[in-house]
Amino acid sequence: DGPFRAIDASQGMLAWEAASAATECDPAVLGNLIAVATTARELLVLRADGGRQGSVPLPQAVQAGVLPMAGSDVFVACADGMGLRIDCKNLKVRWRTSIPKGVIATPVLLPEGIALASDSGRVALLNPESGAQLWSTSVDGEVTCPPCRIGTSLFVTCSRELVRLDLATGRKTDAVSSPSRWTSGAASVGGKLVLGTEQGKCLVLDPRTLAPLYQLQGSGRVRVTPLVLPGDLLLILSENRTVQ
Repeated sequence: DGPFRAIDASQGMLAWEAASAATECDPAVLGNLIAVATTARELLVLRADGGRQGSVPLPQAVQAGVLPMAGSDVFVACADGMGLRIDCKNLKVRWRTSIPKGVIATPVLLPEGIALASDSGRVALLNPESGAQLWSTSVDGEVTCPPCRIGTSLFVTCSRELVRLDLATGRKTDAVSSPSRWTSGAASVGGKLVLGTEQGKCLVLDPRTLAPLYQLQGSGRVRVTPLVLPGDLLLILSENRTVQ
């Protein structure tokens, strides 16, 4: 809870402070607009100078991050099973559709559609123009991290296994279990998969066979999806230290 603050990255100074609003999810940046879903069940839209553009009422609470789309549009996944595409410039809903309940991981915009997964193990792909469901499938375990795409496959991290799905059909094509609980989403770097575990390990896998190639040992649980930096470098955040 508290005001939104923008920091000047070149100086580390406060650039502006906007009105207070409680939120449980990440905002979306759309050029000169910033969109964030608040616990008051509204999509709050701010301008880049911190001024208020306006807001759009939401039918349900939102825990997943707001997904930027083309132009000034965003996709919002409500926790109780409603998805909306919203025009943030004109403050209007373009379409709404039913989605799996319990989406807490930020959806992913792919050329094939909007990929999303829920804590009940449902994974779906939506048409971004209409909201129509292209396919839906189930995986074994809750999903709390965004899916990852490599080639024609979608990789979904469940609590105990990493699942590979055919992106065109949603069919499960392979899976691999973790010796400990997977605690981060998968990232793609150099054509390989990287994800973290509860024991602080960061495993690098071959996406074709899901065989481990090598691993890095951190000092604590890896909760955040590894960040890919220029030059195929990885920034891995563990609970007690940062490994690059």
